Amino acid sequence: MNPPDKPLSHEDRNRLILLRTLSAVSWLWCLWSGLLGLLGWGAGSVYGAWMTGHAALLGLAGWGLWRPRRWGWAAALLAAAGAVAFAVRDARRPNWEAVALDAVYPLLALAILGLVSRPRGR
Repeated sequence: MNPPDKPLSHEDRNRLILLRTLSAVSWLWCLWSGLLGLLGWGAGSVYGAWMTGHAALLGLAGWGLWRPRRWGWAAALLAAAGAVAFAVRDARRPNWEAVALDAVYPLLALAILGLVSRPRGR
């Protein structure tokens, strides 16, 4: 980004705020998915193990986006893909409340990453 002695532009500051917002959302989803995943995994469910792995991806995305690291975007996109997979699985059951909840993270991640990746000056 900018050297430490040079102040951030408004665009750079807004991009950093959006990335940190997605980071915080990723951490919240990580904690929730991790809790549910560990409870399910402890009960012997394979679904719980998958959910725990998804929680790890969400945590990695949260860590990678707080201070924008190059791999943070990839982790966020993988976590979004995992959430889409859970939404599809829930839709096949059908469990529409869970589909709506699982679809929020990918929509938010794609919206924020789309705003952040726009060329400057537009």
